[in-house]
This record gives sequence, structure tokens and C-alpha cells, in this order.
Amino acid sequence: MDAKEILNQSRSHGDMKNWNKNISGKEYYQNHPHEKNTFRTIWVKDNPFTGKPQAHISNWLIGSVPPNIPHIHPLHLQKLMTLQTTGDFY
Repeated sequence: MDAKEILNQSRSHGDMKNWNKNISGKEYYQNHPHEKNTFRTIWVKDNPFTGKPQAHISNWLIGSVPPNIPHIHPLHLQKLMTLQTTGDFY
């Protein structure tokens, strides 16, 4: 396969789901940096227009985190937020 054939290949929505299956469609939480009993939830879903996962962040909530929601690392969240500016247009 040469370079021209590689560039002309199209990616499907299924390809995107397979690439991001470990993160997309899941909910995470982030603790407030200054207030002890405050957190917010981050829901990650696939953005069909950019082909990348997108973080949907809630408002800050007062209370305890539900036990079934995993914590998200701040650098992971930062990477999710910066991916949205680099979209490929065909």
C-alpha cells in the first residue's frame, strides 16, 4: 500500500469507537483543588465531528463521590481538553 492509498482511506465511526473504547462512554470524577468535600463529574463521549473523545464537565457538587465512579488524572483531563482543537476535515 503506497502513501496515496493510505491518505485516501476513510475512517468510520466504528474505527473511532475501537480506538477510544477504554475511555469513551465512561464517567469520571475530579476533586476540587481547594474545597475538601467538593467534586465534579466528567463524562467522556466520542465527538463524531472531530473524531476524538470529548469531555463534558459538570458543575462542582458538594458531597461524597459515588463509589462506582473512577478518578481521572489531571494530565489525562488536560489532554482530553486540548484534543478538541485539532480536528481533521475531509
